[in-house]
This record gives sequence, C-alpha cells and structure tokens, in this order.
Amino acid sequence: MKFQLFTLVVVLFLSPLTNAKKLILLYDTGKSTVFNKGMDPKIRLEMPDPIKMMESRFPIESKLWELAEFDSINIKFPEMRSPVFLVGCDDISLGWVQHRKDLFEKNRALGFVINCPSADDYNAFKAAIYPVVVQPSNMDKLATHLKHNKYPAYIHSRAIEQ
Repeated sequence: MKFQLFTLVVVLFLSPLTNAKKLILLYDTGKSTVFNKGMDPKIRLEMPDPIKMMESRFPIESKLWELAEFDSINIKFPEMRSPVFLVGCDDISLGWVQHRKDLFEKNRALGFVINCPSADDYNAFKAAIYPVVVQPSNMDKLATHLKHNKYPAYIHSRAIEQ
C-alpha cells in the first residue's frame, strides 16, 4: 500500500515535467533573449542599455535650488538616519566636496547632484570627487520640505550647513 502511494505521488509530481517543452536559447546578443522555441518570436525580454538610461536622465534641473552662500540653519530632524549633501556640477561645488570629502566618507553621507547639464559633466564631476559617491536627482521636494533652497549644502539631523 505504501509503495503504491509513493508511486502515485511521484507520478503526479513528475508528470508536468515530462510534457514540458525544452527551453532553448536561440541567440543572445545581450540585449534580448527568445525564451521558448515554440513561443511567439516577438515575445522577448528587452535589456535596456545602462548608458542610454543614464543619459536620458539629463539635464538635471532643479527649479527651486540656487547656488549661493548661506549661514548654518538649525533644524530638528531626528528621524534622519544618514546625512545628505547637495551639489551641482560646477567649480564651487567641486571645491566644496573635495574640501569635505573626509566628513562625507566618515558619516556615510548620501550625495545628490541637483543641477547638471549633461551626463558627460556628471561623469567628470563624479570622477573628480572619487571615492565620494553622488547620484543625479531633482531634490525640489526636499527644498519645499526644509524651506531652504541654497546649495552646496550638508544636511544632517540638527542643521543645514555649508
């Protein structure tokens, strides 16, 4: 009785596998893959080009932020776990980041480039401040939330500094 039950269970679990078609990779250019020989060849998995995706994000133009000097502003933002710094792709921001590189690395600050005309400018800026990492982003909502719109800025749980 136990042997018959075991055989029935094995047959039930393996029967879908016996009728399955073999998945065959016809040709992979790195951009798309046909999954199944018996399926419609128009069904493909498109792999986007990461360089084109990055270039499509530019220009980064934050409407509310402006390059300017400011005095430190005290804030209370206790839920902020990691400090943030905001810069543009300009010489002032570049010098500012290079001067504070150790602070950003020590505190693991998140960096955002909020004004940058092109992907080439962004890549040059990123290379100049290595190993500090920055991401291109429009941070207008943050300016509205903080009621502050000047950069370069270092924002942590107690202050906005320059």
